[in-house]
Amino acid sequence: MAKEKKEKTAAKAQNDKNEAQEKLEALEKEVAELKEKLAKEKDDYMRLMAEFETFRRRTKTINSIREYLDERGYLEVETPVLSTIAGGAAARPFITHHN
Repeated sequence: MAKEKKEKTAAKAQNDKNEAQEKLEALEKEVAELKEKLAKEKDDYMRLMAEFETFRRRTKTINSIREYLDERGYLEVETPVLSTIAGGAAARPFITHHN
């Protein structure tokens, strides 16, 4: 009877040890995922700062060109970017006299 009790206690201790090991591994995995996420957010923030500087430089350049041309009497004309008429790869082929 004492032997059975010792075996049950040893089995319970082993089971507890396995559960603790599983919880520790799960925690380590969560910490690693959190570190990855924080590193990604830091990279995104740094990229955003770099892109903002590029955007600011681009805006200043465009404004300078616009001011230069405006001083010389040029007119700025806006052209439509989105057209409902098919063009490029979406266009139907047309027939010419040479086809």
